[in-house]
Amino acid sequence: MKLTFVSIAFFIIAVVAWLLTSINQYDTVTQDQTDTSPIPKAKVTANSDAQTAHQSDIDASLAKNVAIDRGNALIVVKRRGWRLGSPLSEHIDALKERFASGNAEAGYLLGANLRYCLWAPVDDNALNAKLKEMSEFSDADESIERENKRYDYCEGIETPERAQYFAYLFDSALAGYVQSQEFIGGITAEQYMKIQSTNELSRDELVAMRNEFNQHKLAFLEAAAKQGSVHALTRLSDLFNSQNYGEKGKEKAFALNQIILELTDNNDIYNRYTFFQERLRAQLNDEELDYAYTMSQQWLNRIQANGTLYPLDN
Repeated sequence: MKLTFVSIAFFIIAVVAWLLTSINQYDTVTQDQTDTSPIPKAKVTANSDAQTAHQSDIDASLAKNVAIDRGNALIVVKRRGWRLGSPLSEHIDALKERFASGNAEAGYLLGANLRYCLWAPVDDNALNAKLKEMSEFSDADESIERENKRYDYCEGIETPERAQYFAYLFDSALAGYVQSQEFIGGITAEQYMKIQSTNELSRDELVAMRNEFNQHKLAFLEAAAKQGSVHALTRLSDLFNSQNYGEKGKEKAFALNQIILELTDNNDIYNRYTFFQERLRAQLNDEELDYAYTMSQQWLNRIQANGTLYPLDN
């Protein structure tokens, strides 16, 4: 029994010694892998200029890559507000001069402001009559305040001049001003017809005038959409989904919704159009979906080539 105990003791000592040797070897391998080429501090100091130069080369390379990426990215365009800081009468002559010299933004400002003034009372009698009518409603105080502000803003602009709003917007849109194109896209055919001289026109002529307006409206919205206007894309999607604007309305609406999903960063808009997409997807067959995806890719390519983005919420 004594020999057996001694043998076991020697065996345990041998195993422990082997384990300690293995652990030391493992620590050495681990240290070698994590610090394969330790550089003395003196060398770092001596090579600091070379390292700085090398880092500058890296920074320059990265900057070049960022510039390339930015060149491919869309430039977000901030929309121009149309409201002026004082009554329109104080600005209208200067705006007309700018417009006559070819300034498309001036055409937009004229059109948007004259449209705002189209329904404002033209004199004190008209204002008092409108305020009396408003006083009968529950929100009379707020409505009366808004109407007084509109009257003050538009005072001095006569009715015939107000009715010229569409002409300014149309010329500005023809010149490629995206906000004028968007604005016309929000005008209904009925609103357009009200400012036209239609008393002596036949029914066929009225129908032709209405159809011509709708064609211009679609063309302007498409032009704005291909400049990256999410507002124009949403408007076109609604129009095509109504099935009242030519063939393949559902397919075109699906294609436009897909583009909106690609361009928007707004969670509410993304969720809304994801829902619209799923509802439309169930109504389209494989061939129709292929048409829609092809159209959306072609338009996205055009938007990318034009290089601008007009978000819906700016």
